[in-house]
This record gives sequence, structure tokens and C-alpha cells, in this order.
Amino acid sequence: MWAEPLWKLCERFGISDVALKKACKKFDVPTPPQGHWNKVQAGKRTVKIALPQRDLGKPEVLVIGDYQWRLWNDEPDDFVPELPDFDEDETAVRNRAHALVGTVNIPDRITRAHAQIATLISEEQKLVEQQRATGFSWPRPRFQSPLDRRRLRIANGLLLAGERAGAKWRRGDKDKLEFEATVGEKRIGLSVRKVTKHSYKTISGRREREEREEVEVVLGPFRDERESGGRVWSDTESGKLEASAAEILTELFLDAELSYRQGLADLRDWRIQRRDLAIERDRQERERIERETTEQQVALEQARVKRLLDDADNLRKASAIRSYVDRAVREWEKQPGNIAREKLDEWRRWAISQADRIDPVANGSFVLFDEDGSK
Repeated sequence: MWAEPLWKLCERFGISDVALKKACKKFDVPTPPQGHWNKVQAGKRTVKIALPQRDLGKPEVLVIGDYQWRLWNDEPDDFVPELPDFDEDETAVRNRAHALVGTVNIPDRITRAHAQIATLISEEQKLVEQQRATGFSWPRPRFQSPLDRRRLRIANGLLLAGERAGAKWRRGDKDKLEFEATVGEKRIGLSVRKVTKHSYKTISGRREREEREEVEVVLGPFRDERESGGRVWSDTESGKLEASAAEILTELFLDAELSYRQGLADLRDWRIQRRDLAIERDRQERERIERETTEQQVALEQARVKRLLDDADNLRKASAIRSYVDRAVREWEKQPGNIAREKLDEWRRWAISQADRIDPVANGSFVLFDEDGSK
């Protein structure tokens, strides 16, 4: 962006200046201010704006109009990209994410609702009013119990704080309060769900099972099972779930960055597999060609040997025919019988022509081999 004017870049990449500026803005790439290139042409001093630190979850390379994996997919089979040399380890990324998130408070009441939560509250109010007016509503109100209202408050606080730090939210399942956060170019799931937990206690010598509902925040896949791989936060003996809000969002932003890095590593592994498969295909193809060439050479040699033997047999047959003709002529000369000389000469010429036809020495066919061993 600072090496040549915008119009030249647009001409080279085949895109509009609006698309290029929009992409630069999205990825926080500074662009020259108006009049910059006039100053450069006039030889005046200019100030180049430094490239800011890459946001968490955003790619190292700005790709316009396509995805990184498609670019890598179009590369030659032997192309294996190098991984970026990240200057932050996981601890440093977590510290940056924590500073980005800052303090997160979950108030006892929703005084300012995030847009996604405001929609849920509006829908809830309509269901409540319908139930009051008719005694029935479907679906039934979802967030009337203290526990469900607490879920709304926790979700609202997380969404507001996450958006303040740069995340963009999309709502999933209403009942489970599932959301998807977009951090940079990565998407991370977050769910504020209601779970039923079981415990046992002994009453009057009898072991009885108790059930209680609790709130859990799950970071990761939208599944009910804890085995899904998502991390879970809930109330503990040391404190309420709300006290972990900053930690939850810190881990969300950390996950986005680590997911981006892992994605690069996975893509590189895929390219390595693709390269190795291409090498193996080439090796198999070379072996196939060598095998077929060898088979062709063997077949050609066998055909030549067979032809040689056939020629030797034909030579013997030609000699036998000539010997037969000479013997027949000598016998006729001793005793012509009733066979006319003209008939004998005609038969003799025909028989000798047949011998010459199959005689490989006489007709020179013994050296006239084609590639397939035939004449």
C-alpha cells in the first residue's frame, strides 16, 4: 500500500479501489492519506504509518476475494508453506487477551442489553403478554425463573464485554442461549446453559437422590455432552460463575488465536500430505512406465525370436520346394510321359515363385522388422 499508488495496485490485482480500501480497513492495514503520492512526486517529506500489531484471530496475510486454503490449493503439489514465526507464545497471547477483555462485571439487573439479548427479551415479553391475555402461549416463556433470568444476565454481560473487546456475536439456539463469537477470522462457540445435577444424601438411614438446576458456561462446540471438548465454568465453593466472566472471555480470545495458528499448521500438514501423495503418484507412474517399457521390450524380443524361427522354417520349406522342383524336372527329362513342356515350365515357375515368396533370404524380409516384431 505504501510502495505504489492505489490505482496501480487495483490494476495489478484486478479489483476496485473500494474493495481494496475495505479489505485494508477490515484487517487494520494503514493506507496513505490523501495527497501522499503528490508529496512523494514533489520530493516532499512524508510519514509512513507503521503496521499495527495483528489482532487475535486475524491472518498474517491479507487475502482479497478468496480464502487462504484455496490459494494453497491452487499451488503446485510440491508447495509447502512455511509457518509464520509468531513472536508471542501462548502465555503472552493469554496476557494480551486478558488486557483486551479487561474487567467484566455481571450486574444483578440488565440495565443495558446487548442487541442479541434485547431481541430475546422482546420475544419473551410478547410470550408473557400472550399468556396473560389468553392463558396460553406457544412456545412458552423461557426466562421467567430466577435461574433463567440469571442465565440472561450472564449472557448479556459476556456479549457486551466481548463486543467491547472486538468480538462479533451471532445467536444460535434460544433455549440453550448459544452464541457464536467471531474473533478476527475465527469462530468460537459460547453457551450459557441450564443443567441438572444430581447428588445423594442419607436421610433417616436412607440414601436419597437430589436434583438441582445450575448454570454453566461452555466455551466450544454446541453440544450437551461435556465430552464434546468444550470447557465448562460453573459455580464453585470459592465463588459464583459471574466472577469468572473475564476469564471466560480471555479464553475465548485465546482460543481464536490458537485456532488460527492451528489452522495454519493443519493446512501445512495437508500440503505436506498432498506433496507426499504427489511424490508417491509420480513414483508409481515411473514404475508403471518402466514396467510397461520392459514388458514391451520383452514382447518385442519374443516376437523377433519367433519371427527368426518362422523365417528359418520358411527357409527350409523354400529349399525343400526348390529341391522338389529340381527333382521333378530331372525325372520329367528322363521320362516326359504325357506332360507337355509348356505345362511343366508353367508349374516350375509357379513353384519357384512360391519358394521365393516365403524365402526370407531371397526376399530380404529377415532384416525388415517393425517395432512390434512384424514385417
